Amino acid sequence: MTAVLDTLRRVARRAAIDLPPVDPELASAGHGIRRLGFDAQPGRSLELLQRHGSAAAVIEQLRTAPPLPFDPPGDIDTSLKDERESLSADALIQWWLKRMATPEAGLHERMIWFWHTHFTTSVDKASPLLCWRQLRSLHTHALGNFGELLTAMVHDGAMIQYLDGDGSQASAPNENLARELMELFSLGRNQYTQRDVASLAYGLSGHSVNWEEGTIDFDPSRGPRWPGTFLGSKRVWNPDRAVERILEQQPCAPFIVGRIWHAIVGTPLDPSVQEQLAGNFRASGYELAPLLEEIIGSVAFGEAQNAKPRSGLEWFLFAQGVLDVDTPEIWSLHSLGQMPFHPPTVAGWPNDRVWTSASSAMARAGHIGWLETGDLDFLLDSNDVVEAVLTHCSLTHASEPTRLALKRVAAAVPPEEDRTRVELTLKAALLTPEAFAC
Repeated sequence: MTAVLDTLRRVARRAAIDLPPVDPELASAGHGIRRLGFDAQPGRSLELLQRHGSAAAVIEQLRTAPPLPFDPPGDIDTSLKDERESLSADALIQWWLKRMATPEAGLHERMIWFWHTHFTTSVDKASPLLCWRQLRSLHTHALGNFGELLTAMVHDGAMIQYLDGDGSQASAPNENLARELMELFSLGRNQYTQRDVASLAYGLSGHSVNWEEGTIDFDPSRGPRWPGTFLGSKRVWNPDRAVERILEQQPCAPFIVGRIWHAIVGTPLDPSVQEQLAGNFRASGYELAPLLEEIIGSVAFGEAQNAKPRSGLEWFLFAQGVLDVDTPEIWSLHSLGQMPFHPPTVAGWPNDRVWTSASSAMARAGHIGWLETGDLDFLLDSNDVVEAVLTHCSLTHASEPTRLALKRVAAAVPPEEDRTRVELTLKAALLTPEAFAC
C-alpha cells in the first residue's frame, strides 16, 4: 500500500487529463451525506439524489430523519457490579459503530457522535454500562434543548466518574467536573475565575454513583450547606441551579454555536454570523433543532464542500462501507486516532490538522492494506473501472490528477486479474485527497 501512496503522490504533480464537468447536484448531495450522516454506504449520493430529486431534498431528508431506535446491546438490565458479564467496552463500541453505519442514520445520529466528542468520557475510568446510559441521554437530547442536555450531563454517572465527581465531599471538593463543565462544555476558556471553579465544585459535592442501581445518590451530610459566589451570584448551589446560571451567561450561546458550526460547516465562522446565530439560539431557550436548521440552510454550509477533513472515525466508517466489510475491526481505530470512549484528553480529540498529517495517511494505508473486501463483483464488468470505483465511493467530484493516478494504479494490474484490479483501485481511491475530505 506504500507503493500506491507513492504513485498517487507522483501523479498528482503531473499534468491532468480532460474530464466532463462534475454534476453540481450530485456533488451537493454527497456533501450533505458526508456532513449530516456518516457516508458509510457506497453510492449513497447518487441513490438519494435519484430518490428525492434534488440535492436540497436530500439534505432536508437527512436533517429531518427520525432518530434510530435505541435498543440496548443485549441484556444489560443489571447492577454495575455485574456489568462485566453484561456489557464490555468493545461490545459497546461495536454496537455503536453498527448504528452509525446504517443507511437510515441522519443528523440525529451524527449529533450523538458530536456530543460524545463534546462531552468526552472514557471507559478507562467510567463504567461501560454507565457509558451506554450516557449514550442513551445523548440520544434523548441530541437535537432537543441544550440546557436539558447540560443538566443531564452534570447528573450523568459516567461523566461524574470520568471527571472525579464521584464521592466528592464539601470538606474537600474535587474541582475537575466544575472546571470542565464551564471550560469545555458551556462557556469556553477565560470566561470564569478560579473562585467560580471552587464555588461550583463545592456546589456539586455530595454526589456518588450507586453501584447497585447505577443511579446517582446525594448525601446532604457530604454536600454543600453554605452559600458561595458563582458567576457573580451568591447562593447555595447545586447542579441544576449551576446549569441555570451558566445558561444566563453571555458567552454560552456563542460558544456552543461555534462548536456546532465547526462540526457541521468546518469553515471559519464570521463574528457577525456567530452573533446572529447565538442571539437566535438564546432567544429560543437553547433549542438545538432550529439552530441546526439555520446553520444547514446557510450559504456557508453549501459552499463548504470538501473544506473539512474526515476524522479518523469518519474515514473508518467510509472505508468499511466502500469495501463491504461486515464486522468492523475496532482495534484499528486506535491507530487511526479516534476510538470512541477513548479520548486522548478530557478535551476530546485533536483539531482537524492531525487528520491531514503524513502519519494519519500512513495509518489509513496500513488499515486498508490488510482488509479483505466483500462482494464487489458488480464492479468487475465495468468498461471504466476508475469511474465505477469513484461512483461506488461517492467520489465523482475527484480531480483530474486523482483520476489519472487511479488509472495508473488500475493499468499496473495484469488484464486477467480483474478482481485484484478492482480491489487495488478501490483501496487507492480511499487514500486520495478527496477521500480524506468531508
